[in-house]
Amino acid sequence: MFKSSKTKEQRSARRRSKITITNSRTKRRMQIAADKHLVVVQAIRSALARGKSLTYTELLKAVKKKLHAFPGSVGWYLISVIRNMESEGKVLCKMTSRRPYYSLAGR
Repeated sequence: MFKSSKTKEQRSARRRSKITITNSRTKRRMQIAADKHLVVVQAIRSALARGKSLTYTELLKAVKKKLHAFPGSVGWYLISVIRNMESEGKVLCKMTSRRPYYSLAGR
């Protein structure tokens, strides 16, 4: 039988450090690390705080600048977190004829 080297407390702590997010388009739910979620949310808010709308590519560049030592795929976390923020009404996605533009809600 396989025996895990992690204690019950370590496994429990790891589960507690996850956050469930929802994709605004597919309504699919997934769990991601809470600390990574917080860092990406702060970077998104900072990038969009200037009050202008950004395309996904522009937003990705701005977030990558802020998260230069991020342990993971910035693009994957960005799209996952931005879709969750859309579902919570914190970010707006305005579709134009060419591409979507993201902005903070209420601005």
